[in-house]
Amino acid sequence: VQFCVFVDTDSHQFIQWFFDDIEIISNTNNDLGLTRLAFPATLPYGETNLGVKVLNYGTDAITSVELSYQIDGQEPVAETFSVNIPYMTSDVLTFSTPVDLGLGQHDCVFKILEVNGSEGDDNDENNELELTLTVVHAIGERNVMIESFSSSTCGPCVANNEALHQL
Repeated sequence: VQFCVFVDTDSHQFIQWFFDDIEIISNTNNDLGLTRLAFPATLPYGETNLGVKVLNYGTDAITSVELSYQIDGQEPVAETFSVNIPYMTSDVLTFSTPVDLGLGQHDCVFKILEVNGSEGDDNDENNELELTLTVVHAIGERNVMIESFSSSTCGPCVANNEALHQL
């Protein structure tokens, strides 16, 4: 595998370079993967519909998916979804039955059981997602706060101060 990055500017402005989320995959025909939760891992107390984000890594379109989740080792809950997920496209699949979890932490495992009517898919490595859910009494509202310190003698600060005032 070769990887190339081309930058068309003065290189003296670059101090460090960082690359993130680079993935090299081998395509298969039928490969759906669980990528992440479709909701925050910290949930407010009460009923919640669980869901996951899936990505079609396979070259064939995904038309049906059977997913399950299991919380704290209890009986798994499974549901079949009719979808249309083309190659390298993601979708959010949300279970129709809400779950009412008690306060505290809960171990949760999501699994892909069937893809396009057949058990599993061509790559079992991305068919399971294990995580811990935390249920709290309430979630407070978050507000963004920006604090700026500058000086009138700082040349670049003037433009930044004007931009901050507009924001």
